[in-house]
Amino acid sequence: MGRDESGTVARLRQNRVERLDPVLAKYGGRLVKLTGDGALVEFLSAVDALSVAIEFQQAMVEASVVWLVHGSVLLLIAVAFWWLSLHPAA
Repeated sequence: MGRDESGTVARLRQNRVERLDPVLAKYGGRLVKLTGDGALVEFLSAVDALSVAIEFQQAMVEASVVWLVHGSVLLLIAVAFWWLSLHPAA
């Protein structure tokens, strides 16, 4: 990032539009928040969340071959699971 901040930001934006957004749409993920170089995404299914993580990482590996000339972008993906069950008061 420090060597080419504007180029890195442009590549991150390009990744989101070309790779992340389509996979989120495919699995029903909801982009909750962007944090510059991070994102918080919500899913109704843990299986869908893992499917997106795997497909997005695979797309990034394919894209990184093109970026070797410009420098690569390392992405870390974490999946957290929470179960929330709401029951009406008796």
